[in-house]
Amino acid sequence: MRKGEENPAVAVDDELGLMAVLDSAVDVKIFHRHLTQSAIKADSFMTLEEVSDTLTGGMRPPGNIGSSSLTPMFKFFARMGGMRVEFIVHTNKSYLNYMYQRDISHDEYEVKRIFDSGVADLLFPQNIYALDMKQIRNELICWFRKRNEES
Repeated sequence: MRKGEENPAVAVDDELGLMAVLDSAVDVKIFHRHLTQSAIKADSFMTLEEVSDTLTGGMRPPGNIGSSSLTPMFKFFARMGGMRVEFIVHTNKSYLNYMYQRDISHDEYEVKRIFDSGVADLLFPQNIYALDMKQIRNELICWFRKRNEES
């Protein structure tokens, strides 16, 4: 619904994925190099697509509605064996930001994505439910922030 496609396989390009958390940006580079070298050693054809590294600064363009370009991560897709696998690799620090930082946390992203994409309006039409979606969106973000900051 969020991407205007009936077939989720067409709408979602990250059905398969791996999220990893490593100690440092150097470890992330070592992991990336090891993955590539392992594919070569195994005679496996693998291509890397959409490589984005913002672990040491910089901003990435937001790819999805609700996502923050301030979220530091090393992200790429690996196409291999007919599959397209999304890799998101964090350092310990970037993962904690991804989980807890205001405006960046994954919980906030999920709320923003469902409301800002219009899916909430499609699921709960104003003429039937008479809900104030802007207020609900803000209340949910506040609830997640409170839960993250007080737990």
